[in-house]
Amino acid sequence: MASLRPEARIAARAGLLALLGALWTTGCVPAPRTFMARDQRPFARVDSITSPFRIAILPLANYSTDANAVQRISLALLNECARIPGIEIVDPGAVDGALSKEPWMLLDRLPPDLADRIGAEVKADGLLQGALLQYGVREGSDGRTPQVSIALRLTRCPGSRIVWSAVHGRDGADGEWLFGFGRVNAMERLVAEVVREAVKPFATAMEDQRQRKVERK
Repeated sequence: MASLRPEARIAARAGLLALLGALWTTGCVPAPRTFMARDQRPFARVDSITSPFRIAILPLANYSTDANAVQRISLALLNECARIPGIEIVDPGAVDGALSKEPWMLLDRLPPDLADRIGAEVKADGLLQGALLQYGVREGSDGRTPQVSIALRLTRCPGSRIVWSAVHGRDGADGEWLFGFGRVNAMERLVAEVVREAVKPFATAMEDQRQRKVERK
């Protein structure tokens, strides 16, 4: 069998690399836009660095067209945050009880004094607030594709200082790279991925803080 000439092998190799590069960029999943407080212990308890950081997850404001979508996002958010070592989630029933005492409806825009009252009521170190920006399905030549976008922020109690925030959105076709591989067709799966990717920087910061505690011992 005749072997390829050196220049032919170089051309074939370049073509293969170009193809792989095109496939890689085609299936590029967007990263969340995040903010993180710069101090060394943004998630430590005021009274003790060894105590869990208690988070009250407030219902998200719903700017989507699906009236029931917030419940699905909130459940995924609660499950994801509960997996983070060093985090204690305030019972959702206690959060609902505290909110029922306040007439404020814009839960993604709580005034600082109201946020402090809710935090004190449920004994939380931080409030996780946010909004569901998009939740739906787009119709296209490639079929029905789910879309989800969320905005989250964690504020300290008291003081309402923002210590972490994230804005993240995904389309089910973001990760598709060849013949449908990497495509997400199920809304439930896309919700789980969007929430996990949005929360990951916060989880990483908590792990870094835990490691620093271990090193000091």
